[in-house]
Amino acid sequence: MIRNLIPLNSSTGYTPILFEKHLEAADVNRLSGFFSDNVEKVYWTCAAYVVTIHAVKHYMKDKEPLKLKKLLIVWNAILAVFSIWGTCRVSHNLFTGIMSRGVDGYFQCNYTEQDILVGFWKRLFGLSKVIELGDTLFIVFRKSNYRFYTGTTT
Repeated sequence: MIRNLIPLNSSTGYTPILFEKHLEAADVNRLSGFFSDNVEKVYWTCAAYVVTIHAVKHYMKDKEPLKLKKLLIVWNAILAVFSIWGTCRVSHNLFTGIMSRGVDGYFQCNYTEQDILVGFWKRLFGLSKVIELGDTLFIVFRKSNYRFYTGTTT
């Protein structure tokens, strides 16, 4: 199974597995369009995040810390599997792209995606940043020490 996550023969050829077999360029373009059409929602998401964290912190002030160890383990395991899978899908393209076009050339916004799977995983990575804001909720509900800026700088 792990072997299938690593790129095969060609420079952009991957063996699609699971849901990836059904991806088309239109799916990646739809995700790109979603990002382009919703740029302003990033600010609203960050504002809602800040308000939510402070509201939960205030709510938990007089309460006992919640015991969320098992849920936190599951949460982190899911995020870890997602991150490992995404890294396996993108790393080959990232390294070969940087080697051939340089760092600036690779990260230019006008770069056209050559591989549907790589494009899809890059966009999923962007969406995952919103989901990862939930990490701070675990910290607040468990009444662990945290620094506020950790969630807003990722």
